[in-house]
Amino acid sequence: MKRGTPDHPKTRRLMAELDLPLFSACGLLELLWHFTTRYAPRGDVGRYDAAQIAAAVGWTGDPAFLVTTLTACGWLDASRRHGVLVHDWPEHADDYVHVALARRKMRFADGTVPNMSRLKKQERLELQPAFERSKSASKAQAVPCRAVPNITTDTPISPSAPANGNGHPPPPADAGESRRKERQEARARIAARLEEARLFAISNGQHPTRKHLRKFREWFTSGLSLADVQRRIEDGEHIPRPRL
Repeated sequence: MKRGTPDHPKTRRLMAELDLPLFSACGLLELLWHFTTRYAPRGDVGRYDAAQIAAAVGWTGDPAFLVTTLTACGWLDASRRHGVLVHDWPEHADDYVHVALARRKMRFADGTVPNMSRLKKQERLELQPAFERSKSASKAQAVPCRAVPNITTDTPISPSAPANGNGHPPPPADAGESRRKERQEARARIAARLEEARLFAISNGQHPTRKHLRKFREWFTSGLSLADVQRRIEDGEHIPRPRL
């Protein structure tokens, strides 16, 4: 537990709101941080619903009231994207969390880069560019689409190519086969990316279900890159947010 927590005004308010003695309030906060360390190392504890959070800290009262009170007292921060975040989690998290996130090239949910001072210099130098790229990627603009030539009905037809009923040359004899191969290749690419996304989610401490995988597939089919999907997985956008 962070020094100064037991006599902090936020702890005193939590004691009053939940009608707890000091040792119980401190134990509740410590259990919350232990749960976050193991199951939401980025601090996005809102990926779990109020009942799961209450069970993790041993609260037997109304789960929604607990989460609301923790938020009102300043121990949790409301987040439109993540539901709730542990307040100042990068400061409360121990070195293990910082090292684990850094090696997985992941930021905290609030955007903070993990502290890499515990890593060897060579490893820090190897990991630093990944965080610099993730910062610049969010500022990158969309690449404009390549211009498509304007083809009109007056486009001349090669005299050596026989015309069909519309006055245009028929497609090559193997056009259907080419399209079939293109579809197969596209499906194979999406399947490969889907597997990478699944493994990434597992490494992120998640347990992707079929419903989550269908969401990943929708993202890839819409044209998102693997890096874009990984960022969405990190942010938990495929996980429905509970209404607290």
